[in-house]
Formats: sequence, C-alpha cells, structure tokens
Amino acid sequence: MTERFDAIVVGGGLAGVIAARELAHRGLTTVVLEARERLGGRAWTDQWHGAPIEMGGQNVHWAEPFIWSEITRYGLPIAEVPPFDSWGTAEGDELRLFSPAEAGAQLGRAFEAFFGSFGAAFPRPYDPTYDAEALSQIDSWSIADRLAALELPEEEARWLRPWLAMRTGGSLKEGAFTWIAHIFALAEQRWPRMLEVSGRFRLVGGIKTLIDRVVADSGAVVRLGQPVVAVADDGQSVEVTTAGGERYVASAVVMATSGNLWSRISFPGGLSDVKLDVSRAGLQTPVSFTKIWALVRGPVPNVYVQRPVLGEHPIVHLRKDLPRDDGTTQVIAFSNDASLAKADDSAIVRAFTETLPLPGAEIVAVRAHDWVADPHTLGGTSLLRPGNLQNLRALRAPEGRIAFATADISSTMPGYDGAVQSGITAAADAVAITSSDVSRRLFPA
Repeated sequence: MTERFDAIVVGGGLAGVIAARELAHRGLTTVVLEARERLGGRAWTDQWHGAPIEMGGQNVHWAEPFIWSEITRYGLPIAEVPPFDSWGTAEGDELRLFSPAEAGAQLGRAFEAFFGSFGAAFPRPYDPTYDAEALSQIDSWSIADRLAALELPEEEARWLRPWLAMRTGGSLKEGAFTWIAHIFALAEQRWPRMLEVSGRFRLVGGIKTLIDRVVADSGAVVRLGQPVVAVADDGQSVEVTTAGGERYVASAVVMATSGNLWSRISFPGGLSDVKLDVSRAGLQTPVSFTKIWALVRGPVPNVYVQRPVLGEHPIVHLRKDLPRDDGTTQVIAFSNDASLAKADDSAIVRAFTETLPLPGAEIVAVRAHDWVADPHTLGGTSLLRPGNLQNLRALRAPEGRIAFATADISSTMPGYDGAVQSGITAAADAVAITSSDVSRRLFPA
C-alpha cells in the first residue's frame, strides 16, 4: 500500500519536527518518518533514575536567535548552571586547580591568539560565505594547521587544545579552522560569550519539552520505527520507501536526517556530487563523541576539569552539573575514546575518579552514549572539514523535489539553533516546490 501526502519529512530530529510544523501550518498534509522509536535525533532527552537527562545536545542561549524564538514562542522555562568555583587541568594522576580569574586569563589569551583577526572573514556571521574571497584564503586550513602555525605558549595551549577536542570529537586534523572561527564570530568574537553559549543554560525538563510542543502544534502524522532506504524523485512526485517496504508519495520531501546518512540512502534520481562526497567524508565528528553522565552521592566540588594532553586518557573534560532533589549530583564528561562507551560501569567510574577524585562521595550510576557508533547518526556534533564551508550554499540547496534540513549544514550555531534554522529554511523550499505544482495546475502552459 502506498500512502500519499503533500509533503514527507524524513527524520524526526529537531530540524525535522520544525520543518513538519512549518509545512503543516502552510496547509500541507505532512508525515514524519523517523527510524528510531523516539523523536529528537541528537536532541535526546531520556529518563534516568527518575529525572530527565540530555544524552545529546543540551544548552540554549539568547545569543542563538532561532532556538530562543522557539523557547519564547512556547513559554518554556530555563535552568541555569552556576559559574564554577574553580577550573582544573588533570594530567596523569595530578589535578591542578585554578581560580576562574587565573584560568580565564590563560584561556582568553589562547582564544585571542588562535582566532586573531580572522573574524574579519565573517563580516556577516549569519551569512558565512558572504565574503567568498576572504573565506577561500583560509578555508583549506584544519584546526591542527592553525595550532601548528601559531606556536602558542604551552601553558595557554593546555587550555585551548582540550576545549577544541571537545567541540570536534578530537578531530583537530579533520575539523576546519573556518568552522570554529565562524562559531566564534557568531559569539560576537568574545570568548566569555562563546563559553556561556556552550554550557550555561538549558530547558527545564529537557529539549523533549520543546519537541513535544512543536509536534502537537504541527498536527503532522508521525511514524516511528520507519528507517528510510530510498527516495526516488521522478520530476512529478517523490516516492519514499522504508526498510519494511512501506511506500509514501508526496509532491516534496524534506531530508532531515544526519548529513552522514545521505550517502547511505538510495536516491535513484541521483544526488549532486558535492552532497555525496561531503556525506561520505562526514559532516560530523568521525572517531568518537561519547557523552557520559554520572550520578554522585556526597560532596562534589563545583569544578570544570580538562585533560591538556589529548589521547592520554579517555576523558577530555568533566564538570559538575546540577543537583537533584534526592540529594545526588549530576556530573557530565565527554570522551573521544570509542572504547569507553562500550566499557563496563566500573571502567567508567574509574575514568571519572582518575580525572576528579571524589573523597567522601560515591558514584552510584553512570550512563554513556557514543554518537559516532549510533547507526541513525554515524557522527557526533556537526563538524565541517577543510574546504566545506565554501560549499555551504550547495549543501543547503534543494535538488529537484528534495529539500535538506540538518544542523550540519546550517549557517548559524551548530546544534539546536542550526537545527531550527535549517528546518525553517527547508520547509520554505518544500513549500515553493508544492506552490509551483499548484501554479502549473491552475495556469497550464
């Protein structure tokens, strides 16, 4: 049996449900096909020991206009993580603690030297390819290239390297310098704002509260457990086939999967080489991007700890999170070591306490997820390779009756803000496709 709709959204992450809402509000019958048995994609709020935790993205900020407009639209409350009392570097079994002023001075000098005057390449940060000439001169650099050319004093590099590794999944050679420089430009080229955007505020109850409101607002049909294997555009309509053999036909499709999946789905009509090549190389962190939660009973110092020597230890950074009503405290860590997500709980606990000793406290539970190993994502956070930013317009462009929505190809902050922006943009592209159909029916040539 083949079901017919005006529009099909492939992928029920944040970009997908935003696109579905926009399409439905324009009067188009819309279905969302999601491979998982849940919505959200990398925006994943799960219940753990009686409270919600974010296994994927987590933070929101008013400097991110697209996600903030959604929070305002639905009147959702936010929670704030208090500033840290101290910052630390863990090397071997030695933990050195610094005051926020001391750490801030070191990190500030490192940020200013690393980004230098290259913010001038982004005179319009929300249109990163606006100055194509300036961009072309630096878009071939990797983050590792920029670090090597800079020759930072080691004391400053020790603060910068792990922060970059956390954002890139440790892929400093594969991540583009322009990708991280663009994010810095979006943060007004101010390093305190960049840190605040990435770790200070989140939604009470998790991002699921927003996703649930968007889906209810859309009225779109949602089908879970429907992994898509083929998207066939014959020029008149698009047929979408799932792994279970279900078929859906529509005038337009919004591909709202991870960009890494484009090359894994069959497009009988063909996709452009630029999309396929970038998808095969990867639009996200490629080695491991593991987020780990620990639940601690007892005292936890209010500290942010980084590992300055990359690869020496499975944990890159670790920080205290919010307390719970039952007296326990949440702690978050990130790892670029794929083996840690597969390890037993005792190995994860050991990695935690090697990085931040917890005398007088007990880790009562741990939880880990490696996004690169996730079959419906095949990567962690968005990460453009050298040369990719110049191709951003081509990566975002519709092809035939297929529009594309994912934070991986947004022109704003990667993550929630990029997902919302790309969902809105792709929905507009799909509406234009269906509108041209109506015009041809009303005014045939």
